[in-house]
Amino acid sequence: MHGQDFEAGQIALSLHGAKIAGKGGYDLKSKHLHGHIEGDNLVLSKFVTLAKAMPNADGTLTLVADADGTIEQPGLKATVKLAGVTVDGKAIGELAGELHSEGSVAMYTAQSTLVGGKVEASGQTSLTGDYQTQAKLTLKGFDVATALALFSPESSVKAQSTIGGMVTVSGPLKNPAGLSGAAEVSDFDVKLEGVELRSVGPLRLGLKGGLVTLEQVHITGQDTNLQASGSVQAFGATGATGGKLDVKASGSVSMAIVHTFDPDILSSGKVEFTIAAGGVVQKPTLTGRVQFDNVNAAVDGIPNGLSALNGTLVFNEDRLQVENLTATTGGGQLKIGGFLTYSSGGVYADLTATGDVVRVRLYGLSATANTSLRLQGGPQSLLLSGNVLVTRFGVGADVDFAAFGSAGGVSAEPDPDAASNKISLDVHVTSSPQLDFQNSYAKLAGTVDLTVRGTVAEPRMLGRIQITDGSATFAGTKYELQRGDVYFSNPVRIDPTIDLDATARVETYDLTVGLHGTASNLKPTYRSEPPLSEADIFALLALGRTQEEAQLYQEQEVQQGTDPTTSALLGGALNATVSNRVGKLFGGGSVKIDPAFVGTLGNSTARITVQQQLTRELSVTYATNVNSTAQQLLQGQYNLTPNVAIVVARDESGVFSVVYKIRRRYR
Repeated sequence: MHGQDFEAGQIALSLHGAKIAGKGGYDLKSKHLHGHIEGDNLVLSKFVTLAKAMPNADGTLTLVADADGTIEQPGLKATVKLAGVTVDGKAIGELAGELHSEGSVAMYTAQSTLVGGKVEASGQTSLTGDYQTQAKLTLKGFDVATALALFSPESSVKAQSTIGGMVTVSGPLKNPAGLSGAAEVSDFDVKLEGVELRSVGPLRLGLKGGLVTLEQVHITGQDTNLQASGSVQAFGATGATGGKLDVKASGSVSMAIVHTFDPDILSSGKVEFTIAAGGVVQKPTLTGRVQFDNVNAAVDGIPNGLSALNGTLVFNEDRLQVENLTATTGGGQLKIGGFLTYSSGGVYADLTATGDVVRVRLYGLSATANTSLRLQGGPQSLLLSGNVLVTRFGVGADVDFAAFGSAGGVSAEPDPDAASNKISLDVHVTSSPQLDFQNSYAKLAGTVDLTVRGTVAEPRMLGRIQITDGSATFAGTKYELQRGDVYFSNPVRIDPTIDLDATARVETYDLTVGLHGTASNLKPTYRSEPPLSEADIFALLALGRTQEEAQLYQEQEVQQGTDPTTSALLGGALNATVSNRVGKLFGGGSVKIDPAFVGTLGNSTARITVQQQLTRELSVTYATNVNSTAQQLLQGQYNLTPNVAIVVARDESGVFSVVYKIRRRYR
């Protein structure tokens, strides 16, 4: 120190491998200052304040600065370089700048390649008064894909862009409401999952008196045409809720863009809208309409989608009300009502859907139902509740019921971010009284009373399916259902408990076949009247003969020069093929072919047996030997009651008979 002159001949600081050095002085009397400072290898993450402000960012700063003048006219000259800038460990570019002053005006330039775009900036600011400023910034080749990969690496949004433009601003920095300027995006080309959006001419925004004005905003693309105008008070607002808002937008948007934000959703069509936003920035009020025009949408994991979605939604302040919205799903009509609300806390939905004659197909099963459903909640937590009345039910010919037996096994966990995993279920499923089911194999009647819980990705079922009446034909044998219940009592997974008993008449034996247990551990039971061993019951069901009869029959086939194994395999293949074709042609019935039937006279020939259920009580059976049309069997059976029947027959020998059958069970 010398009088009022303070001088530092050498200043040095070394810490964490960084080095800052300099010298300088200041005269209190003349207010003259001079100095030199330089820093090398200044790692930002080593500075506590910067590390707290940007915990996931880092970079290395190098600077050199000289000053020779006063506070108002510092005679400043400086260079700054920020290299190796990273976010979450990913390199995003570098930044360099220069600053010098002439008199009381500071002039600066900067160049940056951060986030994939090339930015150049220049300007000057007065160091006195209101800090009058004139600045310009130019952007070239900005790709939004780089920003998404850096700042939202887990986002499902896939987009590419080429954006370029220029921003100019002038006015007092001390009073932002007095700033004026303009922004012009001369190059705007964004691709979202194949949907390309371009600007019609440059996009222009203006700034004057703290008011940002949308002067020209017009974007087009496939089924997309957006136009916006209006103003937003960005500076100078006196209220806590922000400045005044007056923006209008109109046009149409392609629904294919939705797939960009959620890959589980496939959609098409377009939405037309006219929206006006008023009020203040923090609490806007919206008015206008949204029109759906032939929109189609489907979510991965949900069997039914929406097609031909048409209708209108109306904005009313913070609510989007469904005025009239209809769609087609599963061949039935769906009417949608309710509303969406939006606030600073996000979006909340309260929507209803009423469907008539809606068909759902899943794993070869088909059900037609009337529905009344309600969807409530936000995007991350939705609840689908309501009632479903099943009116028809069907099973496809190619359904693999064995696949349902693996339902109790360990399955892969669904993606927690998938849309189907964010929709919880609370749906009550019932059936119309005495629901009928019929296909080429079976006729059933019963009731359904189930509650579906869990999520769309992992549904759970509780309740009961009761089969009150039914019959089925398998491998030429007709089974009458005595009782049947399917219970769903496992709250963790779908693993039904099955309790079924069916009877069949084979030759002179009454067989009872039962299925008991869960789908993952199903145990069959067999019994007969008169009593037979389990092996004989298997032989009756498979070959139509007991083991002893089958052995004698095989010996006869061998004597006739035929192979019993070949005949069994050929007969099974013919039965499966011909029965399916005949069933499709005549709408039901069963056909059984025995390629090497040994008759009562000891001759071997092919035999065809056709059985048709004409009514619930009346069935007709016809059998003939292929080599001899004289050996034909024609039989009709009429069931007076479930245990009493009359059988009228003409056998292969031409003998007519009438048999009165009474069936009784003694316990």
